[in-house]
Amino acid sequence: MAKRNNNGNGKRLVTQQSVNSVIKSICDIMRRSNCAGALQYVPELTWILFLRILDEREAQEAEHAQTRFPYKTGSTRVLFLQHVIDSLKPGGRCGIVLDEGVLFRANETAFIQTKKKLLDDCDLWCILSLPPGTFMNAGAGVKTNLLFFTKGKPTEKICYYDLKAVNPHAKTQEDTRAPEELLNLIESKSQEISQALALLKKNNENH
Repeated sequence: MAKRNNNGNGKRLVTQQSVNSVIKSICDIMRRSNCAGALQYVPELTWILFLRILDEREAQEAEHAQTRFPYKTGSTRVLFLQHVIDSLKPGGRCGIVLDEGVLFRANETAFIQTKKKLLDDCDLWCILSLPPGTFMNAGAGVKTNLLFFTKGKPTEKICYYDLKAVNPHAKTQEDTRAPEELLNLIESKSQEISQALALLKKNNENH
């Protein structure tokens, strides 16, 4: 992952003092260049510099977070899975939703190592492949899987269930009948069944 170490001029914008210094330098250049009219853009410039600081700090925090894990990656999903595995006590159980990329992506070492850790340290006994769009209403449209595993012994057998035929967004017709109507229907059907059984019994006796 590429590291963003500076703002293009070799100076890191990580403190309020450094921001003030950059703004003052730009304002001095504007004055010397008779660009007094451009001073009206200083508030916008300040906001841009603030966003740059925020971006750099987020990058620093992301890099620092990776140092806590054995397998370094920019994927927070993989880091979180490592955290869950390490946090479980022997015998501890977990059910977790992960997008399909975590299971099947094989072009990054950390993904492969984390999945190997899962299989070696835990008994991954069930995977439910959820239908596409299961969490669409929550803002996540990616294909997901539900994993169940127990920490303490390696995986020997995985039960895999593909639920892609299930449509979580299928619309069902609401039954608007009143309870009395349903009871009357059940009673009428019961009478029909009783009559059919009586007829069947009578026919058997005649034979």
